[in-house]
Amino acid sequence: MTMTRGGTGTEAGTAPGAVDIYKIGARPLSADERDMGVRPMAPVIGAELPTLAYFTHILGNFRDTGELLAPAEVGCALSHLSVYEEIVRSGRAAIILEEDISPRRDQLVAALDFAAQTRLPFVHLGWHPQARRGVYFLGRHDARASAILVDPARHFFGAFAYYLSPAAARELLAFQTETLRKADYWSLFFDSASFAPYFRPFFTHPEARGALDGQRQRAARWKPRATSRSLGRFLRARARLRWRKWFRGYRPVDAAYVARCFPQDLR
Repeated sequence: MTMTRGGTGTEAGTAPGAVDIYKIGARPLSADERDMGVRPMAPVIGAELPTLAYFTHILGNFRDTGELLAPAEVGCALSHLSVYEEIVRSGRAAIILEEDISPRRDQLVAALDFAAQTRLPFVHLGWHPQARRGVYFLGRHDARASAILVDPARHFFGAFAYYLSPAAARELLAFQTETLRKADYWSLFFDSASFAPYFRPFFTHPEARGALDGQRQRAARWKPRATSRSLGRFLRARARLRWRKWFRGYRPVDAAYVARCFPQDLR
């Protein structure tokens, strides 16, 4: 399904266009997804990559951060990269969903309605399972944008549901092509991006995390000491985070805060 984007926004220069929905996954689409015109995208299975290709993909990130990417993480990142290529090719904004998300029709309609109006380049659209355990990123309500401006330095995870403009997809494509990272390495991407991340939740990731999370935890056991480059990024991000919390009004983005920001979403 495509919807025309228009109206006012906070990002100048974003021309009206169409909004597509892509879903990365091997399972068949639901009836609601088919009715809404969701476009299925076959996932890249990292475990099936040739050994040389796998190590070629993970080498740059390992040298930079000291982190090993698990095969499932490589496949996930490559799957999202293929969607970025499609968005850039089509010139249309898009909502990207992963297979773990089983959206209802009303959720798809609400997310598309928001996407049809926004001029923001990037908006995360879903609650991560960590929110159920009281782990939150920091943000600040932007009434003009009808979304929450996010500091991505801590606890801003997940690539299971988000909106991208073509310009944002182009920057993400360049970022991931230069050195392949985890699909949700938002903190590093937004260190150099020309735009900021926003949050407006319409979807919720289930508590079960699947094979990717298990592989990610096993790969993390082999992580050596942090590189000087990654340590420097961490310290700068932590200082910026504290400044925003103390002086710029950023606060934990929990369900109560979101409900106060967007009471219309409760109806």
